[in-house]
Amino acid sequence: MNFVRCVDFLAKRGANKEARDFSKGETPLHVVASKGHTESVQVLLKYGAQANSRRCSDDATAIWLACEGGHVGCVAALLAHESEPVDGEAPSLNGTRPIEVACSRHHVAVVDMLVAHGVSSFVQPDIWLGPSFGTRMLRYQLPERIAEQRRQDAEEAAEIARLKAEEEAEARRLKEEAKAKKSSKGKPDVKADKKGKKKK
Repeated sequence: MNFVRCVDFLAKRGANKEARDFSKGETPLHVVASKGHTESVQVLLKYGAQANSRRCSDDATAIWLACEGGHVGCVAALLAHESEPVDGEAPSLNGTRPIEVACSRHHVAVVDMLVAHGVSSFVQPDIWLGPSFGTRMLRYQLPERIAEQRRQDAEEAAEIARLKAEEEAEARRLKEEAKAKKSSKGKPDVKADKKGKKKK
């Protein structure tokens, strides 16, 4: 509680909420999120800390660090922040997303929360999940896979319909051209008739 009061005291009096340390380039929000200090996360966000700022050393965001540590409360506080929506997909420098670092450390509650918030459950194939956790992720991924397949089917159907419409339009154009040529052949040549009359 004293720690939270200290953060609140400093933030309220205009302390630089984006100040960084010299070792990793962390902001106060990075530090408290990585340590699991939920109330301090809420205080810093309330006073305008940048929710999506990245740590200089590895591009990790506050939610990435909270997921790495399995800090459910911090993850919830960050996801609930409305004035600056947190990017739950933001990867670190090595390309690992928050849900992937949570999966690699088997933080089930964090993964559940991220998926419920709409974060994609697809993870890199080289992340070892284990049998039970892997099955859990597959259950999450199934609706996404079905939705993706339906999207692809809809795009394919739309493309087929477009090509068919183009073919039908081209067929109509060719038919109209042929009809126009046929009708022009059946008409008498007025100029030729006039020239013939003059010669007589």
